[in-house]
Amino acid sequence: MAAKKILTVFGATGAQGGGVISTFLQNTQLKNDWALRGVTRDVSKDSAKKLSSQGVEVVAVSHTTS
Repeated sequence: MAAKKILTVFGATGAQGGGVISTFLQNTQLKNDWALRGVTRDVSKDSAKKLSSQGVEVVAVSHTTS
């Protein structure tokens, strides 16, 4: 079996990013072929924890401006 490809989704807990992740999680073929990485600002949110429990690697990003 070939290694899974990684799909990184920014804004994973938002409407658009969450929709992309949901599509992959609901489709058996996509779920088998792709490992999901969700990027969000707050990994302690319930929505981030839910993604993690569904097998998504959830990572935090900090947002700063200069």
